Amino acid sequence: MPKHSFDKDKVTEDYPGFVVHDGRVTGSITIGHSRLPLWCLINIMIDAGYSAAAEDYPTLSTYATAAEIGSFLYDLLENRREFARLLCVLADVESKRSKSAAELFYSGCGHRKSGLLHLLRGPWLTKEE
Repeated sequence: MPKHSFDKDKVTEDYPGFVVHDGRVTGSITIGHSRLPLWCLINIMIDAGYSAAAEDYPTLSTYATAAEIGSFLYDLLENRREFARLLCVLADVESKRSKSAAELFYSGCGHRKSGLLHLLRGPWLTKEE
């Protein structure tokens, strides 16, 4: 029996047009059944618009229009009260995790627990090699 209780092949489309596939892009929300995670589009879409994102990701228009992405983000962020607080807490945790990962990556490989090697192995490993 595997160590983890999750099914690596689990695929859900809980919101029309947006998919979570545990075996692709580490379970990110993707646009359709593509390998295009929604998080990689957000900055460019906010800074330069949908057309700029479509230039960088030519298959984008195959999977979702600007209105579909906008509706999804609206529905996600329109939540209120405790669920809104939960989304903010999750975003804060992810932000801190990302900063920690970046610091590990750029800290160099001076000893066994620093740099990219440790980031790839993860803190969950306890056995020293």
